[in-house]
Amino acid sequence: MGKAVLRRMEEGICYLSLNRPQRLNAMDPYLLEGLLEGLQGAAAEGARVVAIEGVGRAFSAGADLVEFYRAEDTPAFVYRVAKVLNSVIAEIRRTDLPVVALVKGAAVGAGFSLALACDLTAASEGSVFNLGYMRVAFSPDGGATLLLPRLLGLKRSMELCLLTEDLPASRAQALGLVNFLFPEEEFEGRSRELLLRLRDLPPKAVAFTKRLLNDALLPELEAHMERERQGVTTLAAEEAFRERLEGFLKGRS
Repeated sequence: MGKAVLRRMEEGICYLSLNRPQRLNAMDPYLLEGLLEGLQGAAAEGARVVAIEGVGRAFSAGADLVEFYRAEDTPAFVYRVAKVLNSVIAEIRRTDLPVVALVKGAAVGAGFSLALACDLTAASEGSVFNLGYMRVAFSPDGGATLLLPRLLGLKRSMELCLLTEDLPASRAQALGLVNFLFPEEEFEGRSRELLLRLRDLPPKAVAFTKRLLNDALLPELEAHMERERQGVTTLAAEEAFRERLEGFLKGRS
């Protein structure tokens, strides 16, 4: 089995590629641990900027629901996955390096949360975002219930959380959830241009700016994510979750 996260350094850019394309880069503990390790080691490897991307036709389909279904103790497994996810989100905000989400294809559930947590998000024109949690009787996690209200306010956040309708990348940009929207055929080149611009910024000024913005907008992020984790763990023990999960997996098959 190959690595769940591929790492490469190019021109001072650390690329972290989610590498479960056959599962649409769904998040299991190994993928999340690999992503955390990559984030923690990027600066020591000489990176000036980090880019998170997905291999294949999706950025990430969110948590691996098949593994949730197969787990002997689903609430305990959900708790474990959410714990590592929280560590990833916290590290994205904690690192002094700018972190950019490069979204091609679908960013669903925790994949959407991951993109929200990054400093900047670039998306291809055909990409789609969807929180999706309500479809399996879950509440959002990965910091989404703090990040979305900060970006959109209460009404829009409730709409995205409850109705789980697909959000095209163009609409996500209009709402302020995506910074840059690139045509599919230009995505690689224009994303690289953006990353090189970020690489060439003065690193200490970037670090102080990021810390100040975190202090202003997200001082309670880690405590809030712990409440999110308690929420999904509690819901994982409910019959509604099991029923909706079975229906979702049956419909997908």
